[in-house]
Amino acid sequence: MKNKGIQIEKEIITHINGKYFDELNNNIQAFMISIYGINLNKNKKFKVSKFYNNYKPDIVIEHNGIKKYISIKSGKSCSIHQEHIYSFINFLDNLNCPTQVVNELKYFHFNDETKDGTGTIRKNAMNFQENNYDSIKLINNFFNRKEIMDKIIDRLLFTGEYFGIPKAEYIYYGNLENGIWADSEKIKNYLNKKYVFSSAIHISKLYYQSLHRNLKFELEYEYRRYYVQFKWYSIEEDLKEIIKSKKA
Repeated sequence: MKNKGIQIEKEIITHINGKYFDELNNNIQAFMISIYGINLNKNKKFKVSKFYNNYKPDIVIEHNGIKKYISIKSGKSCSIHQEHIYSFINFLDNLNCPTQVVNELKYFHFNDETKDGTGTIRKNAMNFQENNYDSIKLINNFFNRKEIMDKIIDRLLFTGEYFGIPKAEYIYYGNLENGIWADSEKIKNYLNKKYVFSSAIHISKLYYQSLHRNLKFELEYEYRRYYVQFKWYSIEEDLKEIIKSKKA
């Protein structure tokens, strides 16, 4: 899926870069109208380039003197964010996350009966969820507080963990020929209103997991145990709902 995503980015960049509006396919024309509006100039070319790796914008589009930063997503089990566990914990500390919530999150993340991954018996996420309902509920209650959700969603989808980097202004989901999209504010407003009842750890419809639990103690995967990953499984359906509500 990752290689497919990179290929889609390349195809979109190649299709738009150095072209006039009338040279674009119908799908991309609609996207350009949406993001540029009255600033769209059919007599000026578009300039598109890959943004730096590991930041939220995947591409930057420049047209008529205006830059737009776009996050491109594809695939059914859409991974939206990866970060070192201790970087994410530091972020939670800055949100005044209670120590008990942080500790329970560490226990879930490693699930080896330790808070630092040094345990000798490792178990999968389902095992923790089945036996630690109160811990999951405690974490979810904090993550889904109104005053907390917006900050976490912003980090996961639009700003990332770095400072001073342009934020992604739009999420485009699909490929060169078929895509759906919405701007950051509409997406945040939508997700902030969606409370999900689930036995998994989540922020609205964004689901937390360990990047790799490495249950077999394989050396090449060990470092991945220390990274968190978030997935947005219903991204396509949710973007369609956002678009529908916008037109209503």
